[in-house]
Amino acid sequence: DVTVTADYIMTWASLKSAMQNGGTFTLPYDITATETDTYLYVPSGKTVTLDLNGHTINRNLTAAANNGYVIGVDGTLTINDSSDPNTGSITGGYNNDSGGGVYVSGSFTMNGGIISNNTATYSVSGGGVYVNGNNGVFNMNGGTICNNKGNNGGGVFVGSSGNNRGVFTMTGGTISGNTGYSGGGVYNLGTFNISGNPVI
Repeated sequence: DVTVTADYIMTWASLKSAMQNGGTFTLPYDITATETDTYLYVPSGKTVTLDLNGHTINRNLTAAANNGYVIGVDGTLTINDSSDPNTGSITGGYNNDSGGGVYVSGSFTMNGGIISNNTATYSVSGGGVYVNGNNGVFNMNGGTICNNKGNNGGGVFVGSSGNNRGVFTMTGGTISGNTGYSGGGVYNLGTFNISGNPVI
């Protein structure tokens, strides 16, 4: 894994390549997908630490699409935001299945930034974040998940599969203003741990 220089990440394609290769990097610009761009992806075995740095990652979908989430995580992803007042965002996902913003089958840690204005249309949804029941892990230490839409779990859906459970641990941050038929903020079928002073 490498630390990626800021001038390398200028387009959706370059950001996607950086995340697939793993490493630690900081967004220098807002990054917006075109109609033909596919979701960003962290493969199994790769580790990515991404500082949004006050910038926006926008999938830019206006209608539901297959795999219409912004980021898919099979490896390990940490999202930070060093900006003041923490305005970096992940937005514009519109998935016709589960997971509008971030689909987590690996490990996702959110320390800052905003996941907002994403939509998932499937009956089991997770408009902002979907945590796969086959041992997906989501650790929320800071940041905000807001204004997302999903049938069940407008903000976050934590799944289960047989004896396996998705795990959601929240020690900080805010989940608010999300819309769902069941569980506007969080819909949990897995393991949900909460401590500290988060806001839901």
